[in-house]
Amino acid sequence: MATDPPMELARPRTPAHDAAALWRDRCLLRDGSLFNTQPVWTSQTLEELHTAFVQNPLLGSDSFMTKFRQQLSGASPYTAWLAAEMLYVMNLFPSARAIGGEAKRRMVREVWELSGNPLPDSELLAVLDSGIGHPGTAYLTRRDRELEYLIAVATDLKARPTEAGEVLADPWATARMLEQVPGGGRRLLRHILLNLLFPDVFEGIVSAAHRTHILNAFPDHLTDFQSAAGDSDLIVTDRAILHIRDRLESELGRTIDFYETDIRARWQPQNLPGPVVDIALPPQDDEPPIHAQRVAEVREDAT
Repeated sequence: MATDPPMELARPRTPAHDAAALWRDRCLLRDGSLFNTQPVWTSQTLEELHTAFVQNPLLGSDSFMTKFRQQLSGASPYTAWLAAEMLYVMNLFPSARAIGGEAKRRMVREVWELSGNPLPDSELLAVLDSGIGHPGTAYLTRRDRELEYLIAVATDLKARPTEAGEVLADPWATARMLEQVPGGGRRLLRHILLNLLFPDVFEGIVSAAHRTHILNAFPDHLTDFQSAAGDSDLIVTDRAILHIRDRLESELGRTIDFYETDIRARWQPQNLPGPVVDIALPPQDDEPPIHAQRVAEVREDAT
């Protein structure tokens, strides 16, 4: 059994987290929509979007949006609505430092209006002004890969509707599902979706290097950590970072953010003696493969 420490401190939620919870309830657990009353997130519409986008790749140097508009040319209004709402979800995490709110809204609006209908006014659109963190250059420049992954995630959940509610109520079941979807071990959106849906459990840390640096920086906080039998390397890392965060919060008596100045100074590479933890992470688009030395407690399966 995993020994996840109790989470006693209420951790702050952002408008992006609230919007993600609404997306889960309206769109993933039902077939609804974020911006209208039509059944948009359905298996049929997902299949149409998969055909128009995934099965119709466009090569060349044109921008993602230019290609996307071409790929959706002639698609049904429902397909355009679904595509626009997927872009909305993908843009919940990036902060204004990564991409401004107006640029996000323009992206969503342009795709929505391929349906021939204007994007309805919604307070949800204002959420795009804030965000949570910087997802890295790869996430912003290879939206095609992340969108393909999001289509696969939604398709997987719609294929087993009786299980979807149970999966999405459990952070670790959701983590396993997101990794099992093709590409889940490499997609940056995997980390983003987990943080959006379960901010009390998963950090808004997208970079594989940052995740490893944090593990390297706090070996003393992992001496009593034990992973769960059958956990993948990614999930072991998630559990270990949660364990470290809980230990730090217990020590400091407050909630922490790994990117706040004092905490980040403790795990930045120049402040570390060298890699001491071995949590094998698959390479992601913004990072080369990462390897480090082993801390036995971190990788031993629970008995």
